[in-house]
Amino acid sequence: MRIEPWRALFAGCVLFFGCEAKIAGRPAIAGPVTIKDGVRLSGTAEPVDSVDIKPEVSGRIVKVLVHEGDTVKTGQLLLQIDTVPFILARNVSALQVGRSVLALATAKRDLQRAQALDSTGSVSKDQLQDLKVAMNNAELNLRGAILALTSSSLDLLHTHIVAPMKGVLITFSVAVGTVASSAEGINGGTNLGTIADPSNLKVVVEVGELDYPRLQMGMPVQISTEGGAPRPGHVSFIPSSARASTDTKTIMVFPLEAVLDSASTGLMPGMTVGVDFVFLKRDVPVAVPYEAIRSGSSAAAGSGAPAKAGAASPSTSRTATVLVRSAKGVLESKPVRIGATDYRNTEILEGVAAGDTVWISDSTQSGQDKPATAAAKPGAPKGGAI
Repeated sequence: MRIEPWRALFAGCVLFFGCEAKIAGRPAIAGPVTIKDGVRLSGTAEPVDSVDIKPEVSGRIVKVLVHEGDTVKTGQLLLQIDTVPFILARNVSALQVGRSVLALATAKRDLQRAQALDSTGSVSKDQLQDLKVAMNNAELNLRGAILALTSSSLDLLHTHIVAPMKGVLITFSVAVGTVASSAEGINGGTNLGTIADPSNLKVVVEVGELDYPRLQMGMPVQISTEGGAPRPGHVSFIPSSARASTDTKTIMVFPLEAVLDSASTGLMPGMTVGVDFVFLKRDVPVAVPYEAIRSGSSAAAGSGAPAKAGAASPSTSRTATVLVRSAKGVLESKPVRIGATDYRNTEILEGVAAGDTVWISDSTQSGQDKPATAAAKPGAPKGGAI
């Protein structure tokens, strides 16, 4: 195969002299930067303390005393369920108690008479035993009737639905005439509303599988509302197992919880917020743009062990090459040892000094292994570097 002389000349020029004019791109100056590796996800503000209001008895609502948004106290009456059926049930139970009392008195009297005649031999042992059993049954029937009366009395009391805690009715859509189902019934009963403390909120963030291993309890986060300044917070709960996303059931996520370090003023339950996770933030003396790194392999410093994908830790380095401008003004491929990266800048541990000029080629993509974007909450901004 014959090679044209001009092609051989061009190849030699690039390999041995760089030929900056022949390589499309732009120069960049190596220098100090702050390496910051993180991801932004969206979350939902939820109360730390909240209680769903569900009736303990089923019935028709006849009176509503509060509205959504009202502040209520513990034990405050919220609404009333029709008491008529429960009053009737209580009265029936009371009648049964009266019958049981009379039956027990009769059984005791018959047993006492039989015991008095036992010495005369006119009552057999079997008859005496039967009378004892009858009295015991009468005692048990009375106890059952008393329990039924107690239960019906409690049901009547539960027709008055009161606030289980102090807080604000963040949801409460109840109308007179609505038939409410007991919490012990089908589907867990009718949810009449929710009481919560809006001053004490948490943020629930669905974190993907790629970012989950980098999470730590107490790690700092930045929480921001739409148009609001970021506010510091920290991770307060990390689940031990994944579950289906609330938006897309086929995606498995970890519903992490974070709280603000100060009062949650301006944050309301149900609001969507942005949560910035910072996994690495470190000032490095020498760094170059991420695109300047042309090729390389991972190795733990001093060991030759493979490094994990993602931003390198302070104890991990990789070998790579960059194009640098020599004293003669030509571009040369130079080996370097690189450290942490946030995919905007890459730390240079050895091979390039601050102030050196490196060349970012438009035709050559970076050889670093950039991990896939972490799974963000479906329908929310995608996770990525921040």
